Amino acid sequence: MHEIFKPSPIWFSVNGADTFPNFSSKIIPDFKLSESVPEAIRRRFLVIRKLLEFSYFEYEFIDIAMDRCYHTFELALHMKFNIEHPSKSGKKNFKPYLDWAVKEGFLAMNRDRKQAIAYLRNHGAHPKSDNLGGVINFKMIHVVGNQLVNELFEN
Repeated sequence: MHEIFKPSPIWFSVNGADTFPNFSSKIIPDFKLSESVPEAIRRRFLVIRKLLEFSYFEYEFIDIAMDRCYHTFELALHMKFNIEHPSKSGKKNFKPYLDWAVKEGFLAMNRDRKQAIAYLRNHGAHPKSDNLGGVINFKMIHVVGNQLVNELFEN
């Protein structure tokens, strides 16, 4: 087998990641996006899923998938703003969009959760060190993909 198709050694210690099919079906978060989520966002989550699948071979792809997930969430916020205010010019960056969505009731989250989401997004967008989030990011990718994006477009 070519070197690129050998599993990352870290997965040998994870229960359920003994083969690629098991990893893909048991470890990777399943995205269940609402029908109300725009097709452009749905397509981006397909790419995120593929990046997560390829993390079986290159563990650091998880962090790339996380970055793509936050960028997709920012795009979703921008798109929702434009749907609600087609004649207004959009916000300039992530935090104003997030503040707007919470204030308008499209996202239900307390101040601490909102700050955590903004912090984690900014950490990926403007890194100050080379930290590897790895498998810890799976939960956050699930939260952004299955909860926040769906909630944004269902309200």
